[in-house]
Amino acid sequence: MLVVTRRDGEAIVITPEGGPEIKVVMIRNSGSTARVGVIAPQNVAIDREEIHLKKRAGKRNG
Repeated sequence: MLVVTRRDGEAIVITPEGGPEIKVVMIRNSGSTARVGVIAPQNVAIDREEIHLKKRAGKRNG
């Protein structure tokens, strides 16, 4: 796991080999919560982890 410190408005960029560029932007950090924006192509699924796990469990059971 890579841990980075970002201020409001700053970003990190994820570029998988052969894949699309994904940008994660720190929108606002206030205490124990952070608002994060994700910029990615429309064909890239972006979910909160709990939603991702539910979708994955549904595919196994379905």
